[in-house]
Amino acid sequence: KLLEMEMVPPAVERQLAGNRGGAQVWVENIVDLSGDEAPPAMHRANWDSQVARMTMFDNVIGNQGRSRATMLRDGAWNLILTDHSRAFGVETELYSKMHRIDAAYWERLERLTRKQLETVLRPWLDGDAIDAILRRRDKVRMEIKSLQR
Repeated sequence: KLLEMEMVPPAVERQLAGNRGGAQVWVENIVDLSGDEAPPAMHRANWDSQVARMTMFDNVIGNQGRSRATMLRDGAWNLILTDHSRAFGVETELYSKMHRIDAAYWERLERLTRKQLETVLRPWLDGDAIDAILRRRDKVRMEIKSLQR
């Protein structure tokens, strides 16, 4: 929500019968990307932009678990991302090779401050994990500079 990705279904933490868990919006009429289907020509440019945004996001959050099964799409080829359970650690390596960027999304990532991250993520992440997000963003910045050469 903070990054205006419009790809991750909203989720909230809830407690039920003494157990903490998450509730996430259910998305209807979707398919996973476990097959080899490619977007039709009319959706290709938008699809490529969405994949670039996903790759940048996964690198910044340290997502080690992205697979085609955690990438869903609707009938209009809108990318929907699920399962971020292997993200937000303290490691600072980038797990996905970037081939292009989404410039508007990068601008939002660049404007992101530590204070914003702490305000939104502090209930779930400690200072080390938030520091790692910022260090990974610095590495993404370096990758973007190398792509521009």
